[in-house]
Amino acid sequence: MKIYFLRHGETPAVEQGLIQGASDLPKINELNKNGIEQVRKSAISLIPKIKNAKSVYIVQGNQWRVMQSTNVLLEEILKHFGCDEIYLTTDIALKGRNYGGLEGLNEQELRQKKNLITRPNLTWPYLFAQMGFENFQKIQPKQAYENKIAKFVRNMIYYYGPACKDSVIIISATSDVFRAMQQGDASRYCYFGDETIDKKGRVTKSKRAIKTGEIVEIEMEKPFEVGYDGMVETIAHRRANEKQQKQREA
Repeated sequence: MKIYFLRHGETPAVEQGLIQGASDLPKINELNKNGIEQVRKSAISLIPKIKNAKSVYIVQGNQWRVMQSTNVLLEEILKHFGCDEIYLTTDIALKGRNYGGLEGLNEQELRQKKNLITRPNLTWPYLFAQMGFENFQKIQPKQAYENKIAKFVRNMIYYYGPACKDSVIIISATSDVFRAMQQGDASRYCYFGDETIDKKGRVTKSKRAIKTGEIVEIEMEKPFEVGYDGMVETIAHRRANEKQQKQREA
């Protein structure tokens, strides 16, 4: 099952290096002119890849910058692609991670080591959240967010898997969703193309970055048992092995 992931276009917050997360303030979180153009270009480049599809399913998050990006995508699909069946669904599970009191602040400044001492009220809660703990800044624990996205991915495979043969599936969301699909339990169901097999035979997690307005192709599949010893192989493991085998043969 292949899907296309669209990250929303550039916003004033992205331009200034601010943390957006779950925030939805119009002044800094709506698409700027460059953001609209980014999505438009990506949409136009996507059209040739989906031209033979009988139907298009778009699942979007419920934030304004995401919905704006979906609208630009839809405009181009309707303009250049004569598909009769286009289905649009909004899923609140695809909302960006809630960074609480950090939203609207400069991300790079907060990552500086000196802030552990100079701004402990902001930096320490973030570190606690990254380790999975609740905190007084109300930053959503990383694992809790990743588990929510993993549940979404499992449901998506279940509901859209049977229909994907003649259809195109597009997720329109934030970079938080993309990272959670790479780093959390959802990574067991996804292949981004840059995973490899390490010396111990384990598959590495994807580190691929996604730019604003970019569309990335992701392959999805349920993990399945190999043999009788309870071993489980993921789609990333299988594809990384195939890539490694081709490199040896070459």
